[in-house]
Amino acid sequence: MATLLAATALAGCSRHDEPETPPADTNMAVEEIAPPEAAPTPEPMPTAAPSPIENVAALPDAPPPAPDEQMLDDASVTGMTARANRDAADEQAPAEKKQN
Repeated sequence: MATLLAATALAGCSRHDEPETPPADTNMAVEEIAPPEAAPTPEPMPTAAPSPIENVAALPDAPPPAPDEQMLDDASVTGMTARANRDAADEQAPAEKKQN
């Protein structure tokens, strides 16, 4: 058995008689292709400026809400609906009525 293994090992090393195959030719010459010549572009034609288009569906701008109205709208949306009277009628009166 050992003789058979030694013979196969020597047979694998004794292949010097075969000619070596040349490596694949990877150094091929690169042929560069010249870019095609661009055709001359024609001069642009003069065009008339477009006329402005009237928007007939546009709604007129709404006036901005009064500051107090905006504050009350925001407060009612967020749940802060405390009512406060901003009149300077009575500075000494309590802010809230007493509940019995």
